[in-house]
Amino acid sequence: MKRVQHIAKTIFLLVALLLLAGSRYAYAQNTPAAPYYGSWHLYRVPMGNTANSVSWQLYAGDLSGSPVAISASYFVPRTVGANAEIEVYFDQTFFSANTTWFVVYNETNSAGSCVARRSIQINPVSNDFFLTVPVGTTTCNSYSGRLWPNTIADISAVSSLNTVDFTVTMNKAIDFPTDGWSFTGVVTMIAGAGNNTLQSSVAIVGNSLRGGTCAVTGTAASFNLTVTGPADLGETTDEVTVRVSVLGDVTSDFELQLVVSNGQALSGSSNYVVHTNDNGTGNKQVRMTIFGVPNTPRITISP
Repeated sequence: MKRVQHIAKTIFLLVALLLLAGSRYAYAQNTPAAPYYGSWHLYRVPMGNTANSVSWQLYAGDLSGSPVAISASYFVPRTVGANAEIEVYFDQTFFSANTTWFVVYNETNSAGSCVARRSIQINPVSNDFFLTVPVGTTTCNSYSGRLWPNTIADISAVSSLNTVDFTVTMNKAIDFPTDGWSFTGVVTMIAGAGNNTLQSSVAIVGNSLRGGTCAVTGTAASFNLTVTGPADLGETTDEVTVRVSVLGDVTSDFELQLVVSNGQALSGSSNYVVHTNDNGTGNKQVRMTIFGVPNTPRITISP
């Protein structure tokens, strides 16, 4: 009797786990069955025999018609070990022409006479991932409020390093679990450079808002920033602050511009990382006007 109860309990737990896994899959966004426009997804079939030949096809609407031609750059087959795989890029211009698609796998035996076929239904959905930057603002030079000694005659003649911070925000649906995100940034001096020179270095001010680790490569003229983690982030936003430096006259006004592009969300698993492109909405350009401090002269003492 105890053995029967143990078996029943085990079956109950297994069913509960399967239901839990199924519910997580059903409510998650950007899955292989419901991919975001602008994302890459991988489909895999263990081959019956590696000597067999393999082909992949795409059908629109249903399986009754002929296969649809698709750009080779969006439909990339490969064989990895004993697995036949295909990577599909869900370009919105192409895939929005139909709400239902089928990827079909064909495996032919080495004699070329017998074929096994499999299909999977795919329904692409709107992409809810995008990056934003705040509306441009004005702020004082970071030397505002500094106490200058009276030994310095001309503040404008002092070459000082001023820092300017930009914030970039990642936005997504709460049920799109991401493992990280990245973007390319370009900072340029727009106006009022004068004796001020934008420095090439780019720094990250702390980690991401949600605790991910950040890495930056390149220079202010063109840099890439990648946020790794936290895994399966369920929040709707994350953000990072990047800092650039300007060397020169702290009494001069100047204007800097940050342009953010190539935003990508990272999700999936260690077996395959899904790359999802920014859906293109939102402002990706921000200008910061930096006001210099007054060139106040020395304190004089009347004779």
